[in-house]
Amino acid sequence: MAGIFLLQPRDAAGADAPKANSTIRIVASHPWRPPFGLDRIGQPLSVVVEVAPDRELSEYALIGYLDGKEIARSALPAEGKPPYTWRVSFDPWPTELVLAARSAQGAAVELVRKTIEPAPFEADAVARPDGVVNPVDLGTILVPSDWLLLAGGQKGSIELAAICHTGDVPEARAMAWFESAPAEKATAGVALVKDRRFQGSLALPPVPAAVDRDVLHVSIARATGGELWHKKIQAMLVHGPPESLSQNAVRRGSPDPAELIDRTSSPGRETFGRVPWLGPETGHNVVSG
Repeated sequence: MAGIFLLQPRDAAGADAPKANSTIRIVASHPWRPPFGLDRIGQPLSVVVEVAPDRELSEYALIGYLDGKEIARSALPAEGKPPYTWRVSFDPWPTELVLAARSAQGAAVELVRKTIEPAPFEADAVARPDGVVNPVDLGTILVPSDWLLLAGGQKGSIELAAICHTGDVPEARAMAWFESAPAEKATAGVALVKDRRFQGSLALPPVPAAVDRDVLHVSIARATGGELWHKKIQAMLVHGPPESLSQNAVRRGSPDPAELIDRTSSPGRETFGRVPWLGPETGHNVVSG
């Protein structure tokens, strides 16, 4: 930007200074658009600036301040036909944005000032087995993609991403445990520096042997014990070899074939058909409509 002008926080333009119809809009992440998962954590601030210019103004700029200190400045070239639109990113997030321009007399003119309030703490976690197994090979189908599916004896890990926008969190700890075995915890250190994204991993805690459904808890806490963030992940634990197809239907939540008999029919007059998802080779008969 030619002849960069200075504009300090809370500077006020003169009452007779020219103004432009201007806006600053924060661009929120769309749940159906990338980035996804852990990559969403710690994304830069993205804003759209729109200006319907005044003829007496030129050299537009968007300035970012963090706690009163300038951390970034983006020149906004006025190209094409007005209104002008620009998309600008800031990393780390500022706490305040100022849209400014230069007047015909060379003075800095503040057009818009916007306070930015990032989420104090962001985090996410993904649990994965140490090897990918086809759910069908474990006698399961239609397992939700965000569940943890573990075969007997299988181990795994939890990938974590986090960022704190309010300050450093020295000696933070990540912890994980299964709901049925809260005393068996896996822990790892988390180095949280203000406005810096952290990503790391910790091993899964010991897998309970007495249940086939559980909840995996993942938590990040201060060294003093104050919890910063918590997530629950549904877990399906397959300890033995695949069961029969009819039992698999029960595992995935399908009704037991015996429960599908039409109880409104007269005794001995029920009509039967094959269960479509079991196949003819299973030999299970249930009521047809």
